[in-house]
Amino acid sequence: MSGYELFPSILPEDDTYSVQDLSDWEYKTLRAIVSNLPTKKVNGKSTRLEMAAFLSGRFNKTTLDKMKSEAETDDPDFSEIINAASDINSYV
Repeated sequence: MSGYELFPSILPEDDTYSVQDLSDWEYKTLRAIVSNLPTKKVNGKSTRLEMAAFLSGRFNKTTLDKMKSEAETDDPDFSEIINAASDINSYV
């Protein structure tokens, strides 16, 4: 009998930030991002680790980098980024 094999669909994407990477981001940046996502799993009052864990694996690095840049502006608007995110999961 051969060894166990994981299904590729349950392995995280290589092109995403780890929870550790995201937890190093500014709290206000993470808060701005999750506050603008259509989810009730996390919100602007969630802990840094909860927000980082939620974002990790759900979006690729390109999308998260765009969200981070937008969050650091004076008047962030995430609608275009979220609508264009081809990697947004249906379980957000």
